[in-house]
Amino acid sequence: MISFFGVRALFWTILSFTLLFSSLPARAELNDGAATGEDVAIAFFKAAGENPDFDLWAKKTMDYRRAAPARAQGVLEREKQRLMVRWRDYNQDEDTLTVRGNVGIELKSTLDEDDVQRYWMYITFKAGDVTYFPFRFHDYKFAVIPQQIETLMIQQVTLEQFNLMRADFSNNTTGPAYLYLQLKPFKAYMQQPYRIDDLDQWALLCDIASMSIVSMQKSGTMWTYAADWYVSPATEGIRDLYKTPVE
Repeated sequence: MISFFGVRALFWTILSFTLLFSSLPARAELNDGAATGEDVAIAFFKAAGENPDFDLWAKKTMDYRRAAPARAQGVLEREKQRLMVRWRDYNQDEDTLTVRGNVGIELKSTLDEDDVQRYWMYITFKAGDVTYFPFRFHDYKFAVIPQQIETLMIQQVTLEQFNLMRADFSNNTTGPAYLYLQLKPFKAYMQQPYRIDDLDQWALLCDIASMSIVSMQKSGTMWTYAADWYVSPATEGIRDLYKTPVE
């Protein structure tokens, strides 16, 4: 395991995470997130600075397990090469994991001391405060944990966003929506899995790069957020168009 702390600091870090994970509420409800268990496994091992056993991973794929004996070795090599290419192509500095969960939205309006009307969105998860998104890859169970997501659960919105969401909720101030998160992994806990929801799970901590509220009715985006440090590949491409050519 790669450690960024001294022995004493590491002890207290592990202890604090053990106490945190032992008191976690139920996992976030996950529905067809773009990231797969394989994506998470690659991101986890990259963040940990450890090379996976590609031969073992390949042997656990369904294609290999179903292959006829005469074809098994060829399938094994093909799967192994595919995994190694995926590993090579994963960019730890740029790539993100996209997950999706079901959330509840509550809309409120307030009048401040200057008689200015302000509009607010409160995001809640069915299981309480979101703590992690579960993924599985072969024998591995992962808990993908968005760091400090609780600080983003209350957002000031524009009147246009307020009205858009209210219309989506049939003119009510509460309703369901999808929450999309783009997560940038930064810390994998390789020393041991943690007991979460009665399962041993490997913890992968992530920073939140972007966050979107999407309609369940029309699949349209109703609100978005992006961290100051995050530049999406699309934004990077547009920015490159305006760079002054070097003569």
